[in-house]
Amino acid sequence: MYKIALEALICVCLLLVARGQALAQDSPYSGKWKLISDRSDLGQLPEKVAAASFVEVIIIKDTISVKRSFLTDGAFEETLRFEGQEKESFSPDGNTLRKSKVNWSKDKKAIVFDWYYEVGGNEWHYTRTETWNLSEDGKILTVDRITVMPEKTDKVKAVYQKQ
Repeated sequence: MYKIALEALICVCLLLVARGQALAQDSPYSGKWKLISDRSDLGQLPEKVAAASFVEVIIIKDTISVKRSFLTDGAFEETLRFEGQEKESFSPDGNTLRKSKVNWSKDKKAIVFDWYYEVGGNEWHYTRTETWNLSEDGKILTVDRITVMPEKTDKVKAVYQKQ
């Protein structure tokens, strides 16, 4: 009896995973993206910190999961709800508070991420906005990022190709 119940549970789990993958495929943003360095404008920043080398995106209904892989720091993952509440998290060392949110643009064609960072208990803070746009054919992702710090503003344009 337990064997039948376990097999049924496994089948249900497999169906849910397959359904989630099918829903993720419905979004043209979902997939794996590789940085095209020569088409990007990273400003004055070195490539290894200016933009992720690879980005993996999964959109299921009103949730987006983004995994960003950098050359130096490994991977960073974040899952947010569109039009949802701001999500708070801390850096591994506990020194930086990050408040994150994501929304669709008014025309529902672009994705807009907003972050607010407090470093050292608000001794220093900055904001960052990323706007993601797809090419007409859905094969090129352009990420325009603006970081506003007390002493300067950095602008980065990272261009990715779908893998």
